[in-house]
Amino acid sequence: MSILKDFKELKKDLTGAIGEEEGKSMESGLEMGNEKDREISGMPKQQQTAEPAKDVTTSASGDVTVIASGSVIEGDMESSGSISVYGRVEGKVNCAKKFVAGGFVNGDIHAGEVFINKAEISGNIVSEGGIKIGKGSVITGDLKGYSAVIAGAVQGEIDIKGPVIIDNTAVIQGNIKSSSVQINNGAVIEGFCTQCYHEVDVKEIFKEVFSEEKSSETLAETIDNQEQN
Repeated sequence: MSILKDFKELKKDLTGAIGEEEGKSMESGLEMGNEKDREISGMPKQQQTAEPAKDVTTSASGDVTVIASGSVIEGDMESSGSISVYGRVEGKVNCAKKFVAGGFVNGDIHAGEVFINKAEISGNIVSEGGIKIGKGSVITGDLKGYSAVIAGAVQGEIDIKGPVIIDNTAVIQGNIKSSSVQINNGAVIEGFCTQCYHEVDVKEIFKEVFSEEKSSETLAETIDNQEQN
């Protein structure tokens, strides 16, 4: 009886030891699996908590305000970042960085740079940088900036310190002031173009030409008088 009891206790000890080893093995396997998952995903051990989803109305830098299609804002807007309007804004818009419009704005716009694409703007546009008016856009108001590319329709005065490119789909009703202008074949312009911001002194050039002509005429008259005498 003693031998049988010893045998049963030995079997029990062996079974417990095997179970404990299997448990450790399973835990180790799970840990290795987790490690592989972390390596595949590229996440370190410390970053296992889920990050909160970013606001859909902001960019990664968090400085872009988006007015989605179907949205209506009644009142002025101001931002130290950028503003994109795909809905409708009834009021002035002022932003320090880029303004993008693909909707409707009834009010003046002031921004670091302006990009209008298939939008309708009723108001003056002032840019601290460039202005781009895409095909299908209609602007009723003056433009003021440092460079401009126009492929849409503009009714107003255009005052650009730098170069202006007028694409073949552009329709402009108003005068253009710039340092240089490129007008592609097909563009329609009703107004005057003047390159008043260029570095060439036109008056001085013609003054020199007229002075030379006058000197030539004076010399010819002197020669004629001498021949007559």
